[in-house]
Amino acid sequence: MELLTQDTHLDFSEDGSVWSELYGLESYPDMGSDPPKVKVTNMRDKNERYIGGIPDVGDLKFGFFYNKETDADSGNMVKKAFAKLKELEEGGKKLHWKLNYPDGTSYSWEGKPTVYVNGGNVGEAMKYTLSVTLESKLEWNGGNT
Repeated sequence: MELLTQDTHLDFSEDGSVWSELYGLESYPDMGSDPPKVKVTNMRDKNERYIGGIPDVGDLKFGFFYNKETDADSGNMVKKAFAKLKELEEGGKKLHWKLNYPDGTSYSWEGKPTVYVNGGNVGEAMKYTLSVTLESKLEWNGGNT
C-alpha cells in the first residue's frame, strides 16, 4: 500500500538515548545518492569498465515552518524548534538525528546543525532551513517493511 508523507518527523538526541521531535517539518531531502563511477579500464579490456565509488550525500537540508515560539513544548515535541536549533548550532556539538517515516522505518545519522531563516515574499508563511552536516554513515533502519 502506498503511503503519504503525513506523520513523517525529524528527531534529534544529544546522547542517543532521549529523543526530541522538531515541530513544523515541511520537507526533507533525498536520503542518499548514487555512487560516482570510478573508471578501472585497463589495456586488456574490450570496453570501459567502472566500479562504484563513495557516494556524497552532501548536507541534509530540511524545511520547516517558522513559528512565533509562544507554544510550550509538550512531551518530546520541541515547539520552539528554531530557537532550540539555533542554541544547538551555537553549541557546536555533534548530535544524533533520525528521520522517521509513517511505516516505522527511518534513517539515522550523526552531524552538526546549521539553521537559517529563508527568504520570503508578500503573503507567504515564514520558513527556515535546517542543514545537517553528515558526520557518520547514513543508516537505514528497515523496521517492518
